[in-house]
Amino acid sequence: MDSIIHYYAKGGRPFQSITSLSGREANRIADELKKTGLPIFKRFEWSEYLDVRRKTESWLKSEFRKVGGKPKVDCPYYFTLGESAYLESRYDVYAATISIPLDSIANEDISFTFPDSMASRLFKQDKQYRYFNPEYHGIVFSKMGIKRIIDKFGIPQWNNAQNRDEAHDYFIEAQLWNDEYISKFLPSPLERGGGQGEGF
Repeated sequence: MDSIIHYYAKGGRPFQSITSLSGREANRIADELKKTGLPIFKRFEWSEYLDVRRKTESWLKSEFRKVGGKPKVDCPYYFTLGESAYLESRYDVYAATISIPLDSIANEDISFTFPDSMASRLFKQDKQYRYFNPEYHGIVFSKMGIKRIIDKFGIPQWNNAQNRDEAHDYFIEAQLWNDEYISKFLPSPLERGGGQGEGF
């Protein structure tokens, strides 16, 4: 894959982090996003979502440092490695994307999980999960590390007919830990704000 892709809702603001907000403000935003009706925001219906996500980001940051990462932000910016049919479907007709060339990002600024980080961490905790794979679930990868996994297992795919027991290995998630890249790829001011919700 040549690039990482950030998904957000058309008319909304990309690169937003709900975990960077206070508990009360995060809950308020989550309630607003649920009201949009977009499938991507159904995750906020899980009462423990914000708590688990914060714990996941703490785990990501710690594990990223172990593979040579140098995080410059507390909360990473989320991307997929290449396009994701799954995320596009969850945003329905409102999917918008921003692409950043992978070779423009220093190794120390980016990490990866297979699949998304919350699922990956939870699968390692619950090793009875039918499709738990110790070779990639519960592991934070560097650029070189994820390349080795892709060479062995390929890029996970998704379609609407997929067995629901495999409902989480839909894409490879990338976490960007340096906001210097973000300002270079923000859309024009006219494309920011309003619309169907933020890029949380």
